Amino acid sequence: MNMRKSELIERGDIYYVSQDGNRLAGAEMWANRPAVIVSNQVINRKLEVVEIVYLTTSPSFLGGNPLHPGVNTEEGKACAVCEQITTVDKQRLVRKLGRLSDKDMKKVAGAIKLSLELNDNVDDIYKDWSERMDEFGYNPTIKKQKNKELKKLQKQIEGMRRLLDFRAKRIDELEAELGISE
Repeated sequence: MNMRKSELIERGDIYYVSQDGNRLAGAEMWANRPAVIVSNQVINRKLEVVEIVYLTTSPSFLGGNPLHPGVNTEEGKACAVCEQITTVDKQRLVRKLGRLSDKDMKKVAGAIKLSLELNDNVDDIYKDWSERMDEFGYNPTIKKQKNKELKKLQKQIEGMRRLLDFRAKRIDELEAELGISE
């Protein structure tokens, strides 16, 4: 059941957001997942759309990125993907799942401010962010390259294992035929 226009939606509420059928590209987030309402109360009450930030539990979003603050939901720990603020029609809000604490909403608001350069001390924040990203080894391009290399090496190892298994089996067969035992 989708949201009706008359339902009260508030900043900080968590809703399950349904997919709209559009195709996404690259690192864009898919719908059919929880999201936190980040639009202000005027938008939430007067317009037929709301602004959201999707939530995820994917490990690739955790660890060191200030645009991905950790939050606590009724389902457990999650991460808000604050560089991907999305506007959706209220009809896409399927059901309310809960609400973020004021403390977690402050973290989300801070990450959105950083993403949109709305902080007065943005240069200091970027410097700190850059240092933290380096400390955690977070660089999306390098991470993708390393993941690709890892998958390639894993395939090579699996191929080598299969070849070794085949050769060991063949050795066993030849030894059996020749009557050789260890």
